[in-house]
Amino acid sequence: MTNENTEHLGSVDPNSAGDHATPAPPAPRQYEAPPQDAPAYVPSTGVPAPPTQPPAAAFTPPSYPQPVYPPLHPGNAPQTNSLSVVSLVLGIVGFFTVGILSVGAVITGHMALNQIKKTAAKGRGLAVAGLITGYIGSAILALFVVGWLFLGITALTLFGAGVSSYGSGSDYGYSDDYSDYSEFQESDDFYDEWLIAEETAIVTTLTGKDEVFWVENSLGTSAVCAEADFLVRDASTFGKNIVSGTVREAYSDDNYATLDFKWQYSALADCGYTKEEIELAEEAGDKASTEFYDLNR
Repeated sequence: MTNENTEHLGSVDPNSAGDHATPAPPAPRQYEAPPQDAPAYVPSTGVPAPPTQPPAAAFTPPSYPQPVYPPLHPGNAPQTNSLSVVSLVLGIVGFFTVGILSVGAVITGHMALNQIKKTAAKGRGLAVAGLITGYIGSAILALFVVGWLFLGITALTLFGAGVSSYGSGSDYGYSDDYSDYSEFQESDDFYDEWLIAEETAIVTTLTGKDEVFWVENSLGTSAVCAEADFLVRDASTFGKNIVSGTVREAYSDDNYATLDFKWQYSALADCGYTKEEIELAEEAGDKASTEFYDLNR
């Protein structure tokens, strides 16, 4: 039967299409597009896929509370240290006071620096400036004091040398230690006559005559000329006249106007006598004093 079917099929006439039409090929199969959220196709390799892990959560750093700062107000700003201002002021003013206030500038300047270190206040520059001016002023003060001491010592030295150059005439030719004449202290007349003899010799040797000048009724001292500065001053102060007379008259019971203790200086400065003339007068007074003492002791 197979052979018969084959032969029958083989003898089919191709031109007899109207009787036996060839069937059309089947239309291709249409596939629907996968949904948008469908997972992508992964061909199978025969190895089971690893289990899917859930996505890791994003790392969030821990949060810390932020410090809260107080708002800046004028009351919270650093203040200028008051002692630093005082130090600078004293340092500047010290230049006009010969450095007297400069010592205060140094003290307050150091105090201000110590306070600034502890409180962080402003004013360090002012304190340093006060210290600099204070130390400079203090140095000026030290030089001023040393200078005055030097001048004072020099003046005292020259004054002492000048007094000693006059010999013993400045104390009228007798010792300041009156105990040497203790046997005569009970006799006022002896002392008066001794003094009158010495001063008379001084005045007559210097001026050529026995005449001295004093302010009337002043119980003051006398000089070898009316132009002596202390006489003019006393006469103007007390409203009295300058009078003259002998040494004995000046030393009377009403006046007691002996020669001024430093009569040499008024004779030199006010009366116009020279140092040599004054020294000769002193020598004459010393001689008269010694002679009177030797004759009446």
